Amino acid sequence: AAGDPGGDREGRRAHHGAGVTAAARVAASLEEAQTAATTVFVIGEMFYLFNCRSLTRSMFSIGLFTNMPALWGSVVMIALQVAFVHLPLMNRLFHSRPLSWQAWGLIILFGLAVYVIIEIEKRLVGHRLQGATFRRERTGSDLGAI
Repeated sequence: AAGDPGGDREGRRAHHGAGVTAAARVAASLEEAQTAATTVFVIGEMFYLFNCRSLTRSMFSIGLFTNMPALWGSVVMIALQVAFVHLPLMNRLFHSRPLSWQAWGLIILFGLAVYVIIEIEKRLVGHRLQGATFRRERTGSDLGAI
């Protein structure tokens, strides 16, 4: 969507595709690769959520703890994803497989890369997308940050 950092669906698919490919390379089986791919999407979207709380400001300038529902939802989501990946019952139900620390590391690095890419995009094009709103946010009167 216009004005949405990273909102270009094709661009987001390309970012996810790169993360899926990297995580799948360390997988020992098809089920592990599928588990890694699912986890890439979940973690990538979590980083995207926190990054896109404002179209022009960093998550750190807004404050990490200013949206507690998003924070708690992310904590629950991570707990559920770890259960999906590592609990034997979930592995049987969903045909998922535990991931190595190496795979988790790559997935988290991918999430950080998503965050950095969107931050760079905000710096490069945020002012053009928001016009006067960008100037208001820079002066501290941002009511639009969620």
